[in-house]
Amino acid sequence: MLFVAKAEGPGQQMRMMPLVGVVAPVHATASGKVWLASLPRREAAAVLARQGLPRLASHTITSRERLLCPAPERPARGYAVVDEELVDGGRAVAAPILKAGHVVGAVAVSGAGVPPARWRGLHRLAPSVRQCGRGAGGGLGPGGDRARLRARRAAAERQSAVRASQANR
Repeated sequence: MLFVAKAEGPGQQMRMMPLVGVVAPVHATASGKVWLASLPRREAAAVLARQGLPRLASHTITSRERLLCPAPERPARGYAVVDEELVDGGRAVAAPILKAGHVVGAVAVSGAGVPPARWRGLHRLAPSVRQCGRGAGGGLGPGGDRARLRARRAAAERQSAVRASQANR
């Protein structure tokens, strides 16, 4: 999983390690789990076989079966979580960015040092993270924000041309 951007909230005393430009193991990141869940089982198994399943933190899942056979409710919920799987103390929730129905990226919220009692609160962030993923994907496919912007520009140019021709009469 390649991380391409990061934003931090103000006044953070603890920070997650900067992963921008870093390729992280898919089995230990929420974004990676989102992507794995989108793949056919055989393809996901091949990815895990190539990458391996090293233990990176105290709760890293190293069982291919456990990663490939999620609980029945997980695909329906539309997000993935990690709980001290990449780094001890690190937790994250991620949701897919879709283009034409395919996962092309993920939006994630992560934190370090979140006490387990408050971790349940991070699950409440999932709807907002999912909404961000939908918004990020909105400009990627047909009918997305970019397409609407081009259509608006073309309409404005046509209106300007009509006004100009009417003014010249």
